[in-house]
Amino acid sequence: MRLSAFSRQGRGRAHNEDSFLLVRQESGTIMAVADGVGGSKAGEVASRIATQTLSDQLSRGLDGQVAETVMLTAFQEAHRAVMNTRRLPDTPGADMGTTLTCAWIIEDGVVVGHAGDSRLYLVREGAIRQLTDDHSVTGELTRQGQITPAEAQTHPQRHVLTNALGDETCFWADVRTWRLEARDLLCLCTDGLSDALPTEEVARIVLEAGVEEGPSRLIAAALAAGAQDDVTVLLAALDQEDVEAGR
Repeated sequence: MRLSAFSRQGRGRAHNEDSFLLVRQESGTIMAVADGVGGSKAGEVASRIATQTLSDQLSRGLDGQVAETVMLTAFQEAHRAVMNTRRLPDTPGADMGTTLTCAWIIEDGVVVGHAGDSRLYLVREGAIRQLTDDHSVTGELTRQGQITPAEAQTHPQRHVLTNALGDETCFWADVRTWRLEARDLLCLCTDGLSDALPTEEVARIVLEAGVEEGPSRLIAAALAAGAQDDVTVLLAALDQEDVEAGR
């Protein structure tokens, strides 16, 4: 399996509030992105806590449990960790929170955990598919058919989340498993990328640039398109032996 990652501060940001995780271990390969909210310092803290807690939980492996159950517990623990930090007297922000999207590649499948509007794409045989639903106002409007994906990219409420870690009133985790095939490409990103580039453009650049150069090329394209938010991209390419061996 070939892996790569890159993160860049957005033009409209004083600090990069994104965090990411890319770990290859016996329990599987863990890829995750978190996009912090609540102000520069608070967002940065929330995203870092979420990815670190997720890493701690998933690094323990399955231990006889179902992978989806382990993923759900990891998200719940990450949410609890962010909430506990919010309650501290010296917390950097009372409204701190974060998105969190994780791809845990185990055997011939990927266990996906998701909360917020960071995205996981699957590129297979030249076609791209979004494996996560955007937990945002525009995501809901798009699924209801009230706006198009193109309209969602410029909608005034495109950054309003309906689900995030650290949200006292509304948090849940979507958890599901997808089967993988040889030569599949997984692209994990924050909304700094998806807000700036159409999905088809993401696929074109990934296929043209490959895994090694893909993240930097995608981020460069997003910034050139006027991206103001931080942009983080992780890529994984599976070979035939990865699927057969379950790596």
